[in-house]
Amino acid sequence: MRRSDTLRTSQVLAELKGFAIGAENALLSGASWARRGVITFVRSMQQARMISVLSSFSDEHLAVHGITRDEIPEYAAELLGHKHRDY
Repeated sequence: MRRSDTLRTSQVLAELKGFAIGAENALLSGASWARRGVITFVRSMQQARMISVLSSFSDEHLAVHGITRDEIPEYAAELLGHKHRDY
C-alpha cells in the first residue's frame, strides 16, 4: 500500500469516527429531549390528578390541611415536590 493511500485511509477513518461521534451526540441529545418531554408529561398528569383529588375534598377537610380551594394547585405542586410554598 502506498503512503498516499494510507493517509487517505487514515483521513477517511478519522472522518468516519467524527461522524459516528456526532451521530451519537445527536442521538443522546434527542434522547435527552424525549426524556424531558416524558418527565414533563408525567408531572403534569400527576399534578392534574392531585388537583382533582384535592378538589373533591370539602372546605372543612381542606382547612384541616391548612389550605383553601384557591391554594389547591400550589399545594398539589408542593406535595408532588414540583415547588415549595412560602409560609
